[in-house]
Amino acid sequence: MILGYVVTGPDNDGYMLDGVNLSDTETCPACGLLLNFEYHNPDLKLRRSTFDLSHCYDLGTIVSLRLKEFCTRCNYTGIHFSSFHASQNYYQIFIDNKIELDVAKREIQFIKKCKHCKRYKEVIGATPAFLKNEEPIPDGIFASDLFFGSDNSKNPIIIVGTETREKLQAEKIKGLWFEPIYTFSQWEGNFKPKPAEQKKWYQFW
Repeated sequence: MILGYVVTGPDNDGYMLDGVNLSDTETCPACGLLLNFEYHNPDLKLRRSTFDLSHCYDLGTIVSLRLKEFCTRCNYTGIHFSSFHASQNYYQIFIDNKIELDVAKREIQFIKKCKHCKRYKEVIGATPAFLKNEEPIPDGIFASDLFFGSDNSKNPIIIVGTETREKLQAEKIKGLWFEPIYTFSQWEGNFKPKPAEQKKWYQFW
């Protein structure tokens, strides 16, 4: 049984933090990490603007006006969008609907915790995603409760229900890749890598 899907898109060759001088109130004075990884740079200039969903190299997921209007028509709540001065009809999506991941089953790695801000330099193990509550995900757009990546290049994973995936495909939204989310027992019995491949899976972003 598929509980839902992790949704990813291509890179858009952009950097959310490009040319940004972060203030002392926006970063940890001890380690320099952002205190809020949902940072928005209104001056972002997209270099590749052909996809309905794409990712910056550092942080931030960008969606088109088409995808934004799709979310509005579907009455999806718990999401909002911020615009850009130089990239009209494109928006950074922020998702308030959080889904808790199972840290133990996925063996998520938390590396180098800052004693001052309590954040980690690296968080590794985004996919395959295992849910703490192994129930089917309802129609809607959700984000993981954890941000994955290194330093100030961190993002949550985006998660949708099976019904949402069908709607997105019917709408022919461009640039989406869907990875199924299974229960841990189902994954372990059918998809778990062989021992020789285990290290590669363990370290996967």
